[in-house]
Amino acid sequence: MQDLSTYRDKIDVIDEQLVRLLEERMGIVLDVAAFKKANHMAILQAGREEAVLQKVRSLLKNTDFELEVDALFRAVFKASRELQERKIPSASLSEETDASLPSSVSETARLGFQGVAGSFSEEALIAFFGESNQCSNYPNFEDVFLALEKGEIDYGVLPIENSSTGSVNEVYDLLLKYGFAIVGEQSIKIEQHLMGLPGTRLDEIKEVYSHSQGLVQSSEFLKKHSDWHQIPYFNTAVSAKLVKDTGDVSKAAIASRQAAAIYGLEILSPSINNQKDNNTLFIIIGQKPIDTHIANKVSVAFWLKNQPGSLAAMLNLFAENGLNMTKIESRPIKYRPWEYVFYADFDGNLETANMEKTLQQAEEAAEKFRLLGIYKRLEQ
Repeated sequence: MQDLSTYRDKIDVIDEQLVRLLEERMGIVLDVAAFKKANHMAILQAGREEAVLQKVRSLLKNTDFELEVDALFRAVFKASRELQERKIPSASLSEETDASLPSSVSETARLGFQGVAGSFSEEALIAFFGESNQCSNYPNFEDVFLALEKGEIDYGVLPIENSSTGSVNEVYDLLLKYGFAIVGEQSIKIEQHLMGLPGTRLDEIKEVYSHSQGLVQSSEFLKKHSDWHQIPYFNTAVSAKLVKDTGDVSKAAIASRQAAAIYGLEILSPSINNQKDNNTLFIIIGQKPIDTHIANKVSVAFWLKNQPGSLAAMLNLFAENGLNMTKIESRPIKYRPWEYVFYADFDGNLETANMEKTLQQAEEAAEKFRLLGIYKRLEQ
């Protein structure tokens, strides 16, 4: 084994290289910011930051350092933003925080999400808005809607669909109940990990806590441990916190690597989700629709008269007007057995040919019709 001074000398050499590279990176950051300002583009793009994070994670040879790499690059992003403020004052952070929202949405927006620190909802919030906003967390999905209704927050971030387990039905129902508008969307990759108190053995586990989606997404792994009692809980990160707070080695949680780090848990089995390409789409909701030229997605909901051919007629209406429907989803209507509300997404905005006419015709044809939002589709 080498002595301590040898290790320190090696670190000094690496630090010198890091300083030179950081200096070069910051110079390019200023060039990019000046170009965006001159071309009236958004200075800060949180979606770009998340893309960089995903890329640098993939470059790691030792994934044990993933949290440290995340922390390092988030610090670099923060330093880059502060540098732009100092060197290009007119490149105000009150401009678009992401290309998905208009300039009316600033870094001072109050944001809300369901769960606790380390939840996937918080990760989606940061990916969309960045880290500088005032954030509040709430125990349940409906609490986020209530906070928006009371004016406690300006925007809420909620999961709407997972690539392997499908739609989050409760959020769809709450969209109709409260009538708020979808103003954006954000997708993040989901990796579920089994975690417990440090030193926990798999044969000691009796109960596993997670959000119902986390349990379903990890069902193949859980089948191998049929003696474990699966307990759906509020949120994946809340489940991790519960295990930490109880101090009970018979309890485990399924949650993110970030949640394990925050609550001091040990990952007992990593990446246990059924599908390795596992992503969740989150929606951003606000009090009112936003008016933006960058919108290219329209979401609606409609009830149809319970008579033969009503759905076919509605779908033909959209097709005849040349609108590209990208998704349709149905949900049962409470207290009306065997009747359904349909959710549909289309390409376009209000300036798209025939869009306003089609929406008007659809409203006339439906028993009830609601425009849920016109916003920017997440780039794939």
